[in-house]
Amino acid sequence: MKVGRKYYYRVLSLNQLEQGNFPSDERIGWGALTHTQYMIEFSKTMNSALKKLTLMHKPGSTEKLGNETKNGSIGGTIKYNAALDGLGARIIIRLDNYADFYIESDSSGGVYFTLTGNSNTSANMSSNGSMDGNVRCEGMYPGSVYYDRIEINGGAAGGGTYGILPDVFSRAEISWTVGNQ
Repeated sequence: MKVGRKYYYRVLSLNQLEQGNFPSDERIGWGALTHTQYMIEFSKTMNSALKKLTLMHKPGSTEKLGNETKNGSIGGTIKYNAALDGLGARIIIRLDNYADFYIESDSSGGVYFTLTGNSNTSANMSSNGSMDGNVRCEGMYPGSVYYDRIEINGGAAGGGTYGILPDVFSRAEISWTVGNQ
């Protein structure tokens, strides 16, 4: 089954002679995801949101300080707040019902991912530190992405793992490199 593709199915119980009647009502489901593929699909919306922010993409470190809010293409907001914190900085990124894409690029199919939560960074003067927070995902693949084991090196993710917890599955740790694809 292909990720992100809609499938229609029915269930039919068979006896030992492989005979059966009364199939279930038709249901709709989506191609299954591995934890790694979940992170890849999540990153499409998250990276789209981060690209809209202007302060975080400025050169130098003090130029990145301040606040800004951007809207999702479909709905919701992403808020950026970067401030000095002791001898370093604290960057809070907050998403509230943020959505940029429809399932199969068709609004009748619903929103692909709607993101709500925080992706935060604490860094020292050398731009090294850690991340924290988690983002709840609704839409085609409900679940959560955790940042509590991501390391910051040189101002960007540079080690550790993302915690991926799709609904009805257990959490798995996925390399930080997967989110940067």
